[in-house]
Amino acid sequence: MVTVPYKQVLAERLDGLSPRAAALRSVNVIRREADGRLLGDNVDGLGFLKAARAHGFQPAEKRALVVGSGGVGAAIAYTLCGSGVRQLVIADLDKPPAEALAKLLRAAFPQLNIGNQYPNLSVFDLVVDATPVGMGGNGELPLAGQLLETLNPSALVAHVVTNPVITPILEIARELGCRIQTGPEMARA
Repeated sequence: MVTVPYKQVLAERLDGLSPRAAALRSVNVIRREADGRLLGDNVDGLGFLKAARAHGFQPAEKRALVVGSGGVGAAIAYTLCGSGVRQLVIADLDKPPAEALAKLLRAAFPQLNIGNQYPNLSVFDLVVDATPVGMGGNGELPLAGQLLETLNPSALVAHVVTNPVITPILEIARELGCRIQTGPEMARA
């Protein structure tokens, strides 16, 4: 497994990349071929989606919000787009990476509605926190508390952070009746 900060660096140094890793310019697994060549892939999104499906989430025709456009957020967004979501919204305080990710996804999946506008969270079937916010038990939230109160109780809310397992956003989502997916679930999938 390859972790931050090496995912992008190694992607540039391998002999080949999967189409997904090439699009994301990021790898998290490397395989040595029989001929000695090193091939990279990024399976973060696949692990995430497998865990989400275990919670009953089926991406076809669903609306998803991904908060965070870094490596894991990009991988999850790419996988969701490839799995048939109807709409994907990318939210990030750092606008240039979010806009670059949206542009990449629009080119790869031109049939999808990919944007960055959301007046509230009630329309989303899936809300993914792909940021480190809330890591280490600091109590921080990736979105305003008032906005989180608009979560649809039928939504699946997920966070990629592994410590703590139940982050503040997951606590709020659970209190509102949402299904939740923890970071460790993604890693086990």
